[in-house]
Amino acid sequence: MENENKNMESKNDENKNNEEAIGIKFDPNDPQSLYFLSSSDSPSNIICPMSLNGNNYPYWRHLTINTLKSKNKIAFVNGTISKPKNISPEVHDWKRCNSMVIA
Repeated sequence: MENENKNMESKNDENKNNEEAIGIKFDPNDPQSLYFLSSSDSPSNIICPMSLNGNNYPYWRHLTINTLKSKNKIAFVNGTISKPKNISPEVHDWKRCNSMVIA
């Protein structure tokens, strides 16, 4: 039990150090965090009011990027963050937010 507590403390310290090093917050309860989802977020929400077709890509892209930025989710699309290791404490939060962005 004592070793488990030390391992958890070590992982928490490591996560805090990673957050500070790259300037990204991973606390899903913090509205500034990449992993934060508001109560109004839903996989059925439409983030762009127009369907993509061959003629409207620049405008569609502009609207989609701005929406993802406003929701603090652009990092899931542009590669700023990647999926944490499966043993990482934040992998569940990452999967949840990534699924929301994909939907």
